[in-house]
Amino acid sequence: DLPDGLDDELLAELTAKAKIEIAIGLFEAAKISSGYGARMLGITRREFLDLLYERKIPMVSYDEGELEQEIQLANQLGDEVRRRHEVSQ
Repeated sequence: DLPDGLDDELLAELTAKAKIEIAIGLFEAAKISSGYGARMLGITRREFLDLLYERKIPMVSYDEGELEQEIQLANQLGDEVRRRHEVSQ
């Protein structure tokens, strides 16, 4: 039971804060996506990402191997775009 005098407005505020903490905790634990976290809170994905930014929580998390793969892929795509641009001129 809740203490006497805990009005509905305060209870609603505490509930909203708890939901935010739960959603962010699940996101940090890689249990949910940012889109799902936003849906849990009834906000846009952009607003959820802003919450993460305000708390300095990374929006993506790569291990060293994954990051290296992403860099290689970006370099390959960049090379392909440059080749296609040179051919079209």
